[in-house]
Amino acid sequence: MKKAETRLKERCLTDLRKLPNSWWVKIQQVVIRGTPDILGVKDGIFVAIELKSDKNDVHDSRFKLQEYNLNCIGAAGGLVFVAHPENWDEVLAKIASVTKKEHL
Repeated sequence: MKKAETRLKERCLTDLRKLPNSWWVKIQQVVIRGTPDILGVKDGIFVAIELKSDKNDVHDSRFKLQEYNLNCIGAAGGLVFVAHPENWDEVLAKIASVTKKEHL
C-alpha cells in the first residue's frame, strides 16, 4: 500500500498537469533538504507546493526548514502552498485561478 503523501503527490501532479499554461515537476527529497515537493509555473508565475500527508504534519520538526524555504520563495514573488488531502481542492482552485496579469 502506498503512503498517504505518495498518493497525494500522484493526485496533485495529475490535477496540476491538466491546467493550461503550466509546467510541474516533483522534486526528489534526497536532492536538497527543505526544497518544496512540487515546483511549477502557472501562467508565468512560479509556484512551490509542500505536500503533507495530513493537516497536522506541519508540526513535524522537519517543517522548519521547509517553512523557511517557502517564505523565501514567497518573498521573491512566487506563490507557495502547503497542501494535504483535506485542503487540496482549495489549493488547486487557487492555483488554477492564477493569471500573470494579477501579479504584474
